[in-house]
Amino acid sequence: MSPSSGSSDADGSGPDAGWAEVEDEDDAVSIKCFFCEQTFASPTAMCDHCKADEGFDFLAAKARMNLDFIGTIEFINYIRSQALLGHRDFNMDKETFEIEAYGRSPLDDDPLLYSLDDLPTDETPAQEDVHHNTADLERIAELENAIQQLALVHKAHNEMVQRMLAETSSESDTKTRPTKPKKAAEEKLSGPALEKDNDSYFNGYAYNQIHRTMLEDKVRTDAYRDFIYDNKHVFAGKTVLDVGCGTGILSMFCAKAGAKHVYAVDNSNVAVKAREIIHTNNLAATITVIRGNIEDITLPVAQVDIIVSEWMGYALLYEKMLDSVLVARDRFLAPGGLMVPSHCTLRIAPYSNAQFGYENRENAFWADVYGFDMTPMIDNDKLAFSVIDIEHVIPQRIAGPPSTFRVLPLATVSAQELQFTAPFAVELSRDVPKIDGWVVWFDTFFLPTREDVLPADAVAETWPANAPGNAFTTGPFGEKETHWGMGVMPLAKANGTKALAAGAWVAGSVAYKTFLVLFGALVTCL
Repeated sequence: MSPSSGSSDADGSGPDAGWAEVEDEDDAVSIKCFFCEQTFASPTAMCDHCKADEGFDFLAAKARMNLDFIGTIEFINYIRSQALLGHRDFNMDKETFEIEAYGRSPLDDDPLLYSLDDLPTDETPAQEDVHHNTADLERIAELENAIQQLALVHKAHNEMVQRMLAETSSESDTKTRPTKPKKAAEEKLSGPALEKDNDSYFNGYAYNQIHRTMLEDKVRTDAYRDFIYDNKHVFAGKTVLDVGCGTGILSMFCAKAGAKHVYAVDNSNVAVKAREIIHTNNLAATITVIRGNIEDITLPVAQVDIIVSEWMGYALLYEKMLDSVLVARDRFLAPGGLMVPSHCTLRIAPYSNAQFGYENRENAFWADVYGFDMTPMIDNDKLAFSVIDIEHVIPQRIAGPPSTFRVLPLATVSAQELQFTAPFAVELSRDVPKIDGWVVWFDTFFLPTREDVLPADAVAETWPANAPGNAFTTGPFGEKETHWGMGVMPLAKANGTKALAAGAWVAGSVAYKTFLVLFGALVTCL
């Protein structure tokens, strides 16, 4: 689809109002053969290969059974499922595979299912100029959703297996492979790997549950809503860019606050839903949804006055989305324009909890694995660098006042500054038998003008009611928990500390390298 904005209707309020889609011209499909590991750039090339080299004429079989669009999807899924079992004879009747309703593909996001319109039609004249009725389109949407959900489950399972393998790898593997932080929520929510895989990231993000989780996070959503509605004079008559719009909630806040126009950009399938939501709420004349990478799209305007985005990930930078927000800023934000939020700070505090000890967790697991003692698998010296837990930490577990180790002013920070090593020092506020780990969280601030200055000692949970803008924290001292939780890095024996008294100082450094957090690595007691 070529990029477009607005609607074909003269008044801009028709069903296609507020919708534009940008597709990557460089996107290349990779369609796997039904039987072997070869991949092809088009469905026609794959079908030609199967006919010539595998002895199976897919197009002829499809024509013989006079399959419609849905039937073709089910037939493809049936072939792939049976081929995995070694079956190659597909001279059957249509009812054979319809009995089990093969609506789900055994492949993760099979590109062939999205390329059916590219199949040759000379052998299937009945399928030319197909116009799908409403029932067909609903069934297609249902099948696509089922495929996406199966892919998410499969991806989550693979990540869990990879984590287990990483924890039991040999010393040589540990030295040569980068490790991944562990997120407690990964079994429930699909997040990106450290290496940014755009396809899995954006498709995973389209899954309903993660959007519901974020919308139900009242700390997060209320903070954006309150800032926008309490500062309507800032948004009135302004052009706004919403980066990573998701369901479009922030765009709709801005529209209700009086924005002249909002461009809502997302590269996942949720952009389709966002367009429907915006139309349902009669805001299509004010909000244009654009599907595509912010790095590649072209806006109908040269500049915007405000950029709003909810880009924050676990331990703030885990999802690496801020890079894209900064690209949007550098490409589209007018001089003096406003970033929403305006600032984020990273904070760290010592963690002491006798019941927490990560070594205890490991010992408990390896001591009894199906009745066998596998404790030799434990290497406590390496535990501190193999796992980062996402947890909700209560204030009673914090052993000293937090230290702010990084301030990110979103109007000026560069992508290069997102990888850093920062020192910190904390004075313990109570006696502890030992420090079990370190907790990292972030505070987010919304200042209404570029002239407003964030105080050096700014803390979100004590942000004054009469101060400009507002703020929220993801840390242990906030009034409510957030879906981000806090990043907890457990200390292993080699890096652990002895009993310490209140007033003792503990110093160390925090490193964000390609958004893998390594903190407490250089801890010393002063």
